Amino acid sequence: MPSDITLDSHVNMYGVLTSCNHGKIFMGEYSKIGVNSHINCSNMITIGKDTAIASNTVIQDNNTHPVNPIDRRIMRRTPHGSDLRSWKHAASAPIIIGENVWIGEHVRICKGVTIGDNAIIAACSVVTKDVPANSVAAGNPAKIVKTDIDKSSTSVFSQSNED
Repeated sequence: MPSDITLDSHVNMYGVLTSCNHGKIFMGEYSKIGVNSHINCSNMITIGKDTAIASNTVIQDNNTHPVNPIDRRIMRRTPHGSDLRSWKHAASAPIIIGENVWIGEHVRICKGVTIGDNAIIAACSVVTKDVPANSVAAGNPAKIVKTDIDKSSTSVFSQSNED
């Protein structure tokens, strides 16, 4: 439903956004989602401004299926389009991605995760736990490999803005 998805100004959209059961997706200004990336929502996914999501990434706030084996069997034997196949019957939890976050290619971000402002998620990582602001997470499952990246030396970009 269109009212379930909000894109702020200057969003670059090359991926796919899917809302089920009135899940809410919000992308802040100047954010970007790359080619073949998917945001799948049945609860809530918030992406802060200036955040870049590379290609082939999946951000999913739900399991897409029930965990209980009996429920899964019933779901599998139910015709497509039936309410019993809906994501609303799967566990879900909101995902919050802060401002100015950089998410590499082939990343998966799982339900219930919060990623702090200015964080970097390395390519091919699977994020199952919160990532603090100004840190780098990498691996499967993703672990914090660097902190305080906001204190690293400034770039040519920062220096040219001072002139």
